[in-house]
Amino acid sequence: MELKIYCDCGQHYVFDVEPEDGRMPVPSLCPACGADNTKRANNLITNKLTEASGSSASRAAAPAPGASGSGVRDSKPAAREKSHSTASISRGAAAKVPDELIKPKTARPRPATDRNKATLGALLGAAAVTGVWFGLWKWTGNSWDVLALGAGSSAGLLARKLGRSSGQRMAAVVLLIAAAFILGFESYRLHTELTAHIRDSNAKLDRMFNAELAQAKEIVEAVPNGTEEEIRAFLIKRAQGKAKSGEAIVIKPTQVEDFRNEDLPRAKDQIEKQTREVFRKRYATMFPPLPETFFERMRWWGEALGTFGAVFVVLGLAAAYQLGFGEG
Repeated sequence: MELKIYCDCGQHYVFDVEPEDGRMPVPSLCPACGADNTKRANNLITNKLTEASGSSASRAAAPAPGASGSGVRDSKPAAREKSHSTASISRGAAAKVPDELIKPKTARPRPATDRNKATLGALLGAAAVTGVWFGLWKWTGNSWDVLALGAGSSAGLLARKLGRSSGQRMAAVVLLIAAAFILGFESYRLHTELTAHIRDSNAKLDRMFNAELAQAKEIVEAVPNGTEEEIRAFLIKRAQGKAKSGEAIVIKPTQVEDFRNEDLPRAKDQIEKQTREVFRKRYATMFPPLPETFFERMRWWGEALGTFGAVFVVLGLAAAYQLGFGEG
């Protein structure tokens, strides 16, 4: 059976097909734009089969020439056959699909697609929203992860607007462009925040380490021999900074012993043995280990991104693919 299909894009093409159960055995795609015209082809098949059925019924219903036994033509059987044929043709005509579903009255050609312009549109859309995203992050210090959805949507919409292109290949291009901007910005943001976290943590550690080391040196210099007089003098000096004006300062013997047995040995030990790593371990709850390996950094990034941010990243990529795919 030969079918001639008129596509909405203005292209028409002809092919032979052997229907299966009165329908196309495979999809019918336009060779110019790729549109699916299977429904239109099925309508054509229905019409052709209906017309063939009506013609066969007409031939079978035609009265055979001849006369009855009495030499007079029997008009009643002929009338019945004619009525049956007319009913068959009427039923066939009623089942016929309107021509406008097969061939459009006015075939308006689709605007020409331009994949280069579509790619440019995806780049511009993703870059514009990512630029706003970057500015808000720098200005407020917040992550603004919701703009990942905006970047993906903008890339898909501008790709279709400028290039009037769609389909799986275009969707893949838009997805790659959106992923480059969304994941690229998120990686940059998280890397910058991790670097700042490490810098601030090390700076705080250095301040506390240097302050404790200076205090230890002050103790050792003030009490070089560890005598009771040196200890009392140091304790009185330290208490004067905390005592109220005119308040008498009394140093008990137990305070002297505690200083000699605990504070003085600890101060000497800090000067001789303590390093920054030892100090960090002493205050592990305040200074947790910093991520150093690749996997540790990835884990830190995942925790910093959070579920909320990950959801919007996925939504942004999905929107880019869906809008880039279009309707085909």
